[in-house]
Amino acid sequence: MKKRLLLLFLAPIYLFAQEPTSKEFNLEVGDPYAVVDAAEKYYFTYENQMLAIKIGGDYHFQLFDAATLTEKSTAMISKKKELPKGFVHEEFLQQGDKIIEFYNVWDKPNKKEQIFCKSFSFAELGKVTNEKLLLKAGKLKSQTGGKNKINLIQSFDQTITLMVYEEYSSEKKDALNFQTFGMAAFDKDMNEIWKKEVKMPYSEAEIEKLGYTVDNKGNAFLLLRQKNDDTKNPLELMKIKGDAEIETIKIDAGGRFLPKGLKMQEGANGKIYLAGYYGGRMAIEGVYIAELGDSGIENEKFNKIPLDVINQYRKDEAQEKIKEKAATGEPVGINNLKLDQIVVNEDGTLTLVSEVFFVVTIPGVSSATNRFFYREVVLSKISDTGDVLWIKKLIKDQRRLESYSGSYGSCNVVAYSKATKEPRKDLSYKYVKTGSNHYVLFLDNIKNLKIADNEYPEKHRSGMGGFLTAYQVNDADGATKKLSLFDLKDMKGVSVYQFSTLRIMEIGENSMLMEFYKKKKQDLLLRIEIKD
Repeated sequence: MKKRLLLLFLAPIYLFAQEPTSKEFNLEVGDPYAVVDAAEKYYFTYENQMLAIKIGGDYHFQLFDAATLTEKSTAMISKKKELPKGFVHEEFLQQGDKIIEFYNVWDKPNKKEQIFCKSFSFAELGKVTNEKLLLKAGKLKSQTGGKNKINLIQSFDQTITLMVYEEYSSEKKDALNFQTFGMAAFDKDMNEIWKKEVKMPYSEAEIEKLGYTVDNKGNAFLLLRQKNDDTKNPLELMKIKGDAEIETIKIDAGGRFLPKGLKMQEGANGKIYLAGYYGGRMAIEGVYIAELGDSGIENEKFNKIPLDVINQYRKDEAQEKIKEKAATGEPVGINNLKLDQIVVNEDGTLTLVSEVFFVVTIPGVSSATNRFFYREVVLSKISDTGDVLWIKKLIKDQRRLESYSGSYGSCNVVAYSKATKEPRKDLSYKYVKTGSNHYVLFLDNIKNLKIADNEYPEKHRSGMGGFLTAYQVNDADGATKKLSLFDLKDMKGVSVYQFSTLRIMEIGENSMLMEFYKKKKQDLLLRIEIKD
C-alpha cells in the first residue's frame, strides 16, 4: 500500500502514550539537536529536505534530511554586519528549490520606501543571489495584521508574482478617500512585467477589498464588495493588466447574500474558480460555486447544505427547532462558517476547507476579555460541474481567552478573519490531502478520544497540552473516522512544547515534518507516516 509520511516540527510539548497511535499512522522521532532561539521561524520543503529559516538577532539556516530526521548543515547571516541599516523582513515565497525573501528599507533622506528581494537555495545554504530593488514608493500602509507593507500573490504554477501596495493618503476621511494602490507583476526571476496605479471607483467608506489573485498570463484580479447595499452587498471583480483598460465584472450571485464574500483560486488549467457561502449574516445556508470565463461569471451553482449536516451534533430539542424553522421556509444553516481554502484537484473537482470561527467580547469596568472560539471544520467536495458530492462537519471545540485594557459597553459577537487566528498557533487545524483520503489535524482534549459520533466534545483550551487528533475523510464517498496520534506529554516517551499546526510541513508526495522543542536547549523532529 502507498504510505504517506508526515514530519512535524514541534517546540517543547510533552507526550505520553495514554492512548495508542491509530493504526493509520506510524511515528518516528529523530535525535535531538541544538535549539536556535528566534522570534520568527519559517519552514520550507523540497524533495526530501526541509529548510528552516529562523530570524532573531541574526538569520539562522538549518537544512534537515527528512529520511534520517537529522540536521545536515547550518549557516548564518549577521543582521548587524551583513544586512542594510533599517532592514525589515516582509515575506518569503518559494519557487521549487529557491526561497525568495522580500524586505523593506526606509530611505530617510528621500522619504521613500524601498522594496527589495533576494534569493536563497537549498543547495547553497545561506548564500544570497539575485538581490535587486523592485520598488520605490512613498510611505506605505501596513497590510492586514499590521506588519507587512506589501501583499504577495503567486500564480498556480509560480511563474508570476503579483505585488500589491498602498501609499498613505492625505485624506483622512474614508468617505472622501478614493484609494489609489499600486500593482506590479514580476516573472519567475523577479523581472518586472508591468506596473500600474489603480484608483478605486468608490470611496474607502463604500467598499471592502476581499482579495487578490493572479493567473499565469499576468492578469491580476481584485475582488470588491460594495457596502452601500445592506441586503445583498453586490460583488465586483476588477481585471487589471499593465496598460490595458481595467475590466469590471459584476457578481450578483443570483441575488443571494454572501456574508463572508468569495475566495478565488487558479487551477492548473489556468481557470479561475470562485467559491463562498451564502445565507444570512450569521447562518450559512449553502455553497456558491462559479468560474471566471472570457464572457464573465460562468457556471454558477447554488448548493444547499443538507439539514442533517446542519443538525449534526445538536441536542434533540435543538434539532427539532431547526426542522420546524426549515419546514416554514425560514433560513437555517451553520453559524459563523468561513471558507479558508479552495483546493483544485487534478480531476477538475474542488475541495472547500472551512472552519467555524468567532469571537465574543465580554466588557468590564476597566478591561475587556475576548473569547476566541475555533469550532467545527467543514469539508465539501465539489464535482467538475459545480455540484456538491458530499459535505462533512468535523466537530471540535477549541477556545482561548485574551484580556486587554479599556472601557466597553455591551457583549458583542464578531466573526474574525483568518489572520486573527494566528496569535495562538496551537489552535485551529492543518488540512492534508493524500491519494484517497483527506486529513484534518488539530489539538484536542484527551477526554474526546472515546466520545460517540453524535456527542458534542469537551472543550480544549489553548496552552493546556492536549492530544494531536485527526479526522480521516475518504475522498470517494466522504466516509469519516476520528483517529489519535499522540499526547503532547508523551510523544514516544518524549515531552514536547510550542506545538503549532503552522509547523506541520508536507514533504514530497508521502510525508510531512514537524519541529518540537524538547527543553534542555534541544529541538527534535517528528515524522508521522500515514499508511493510506
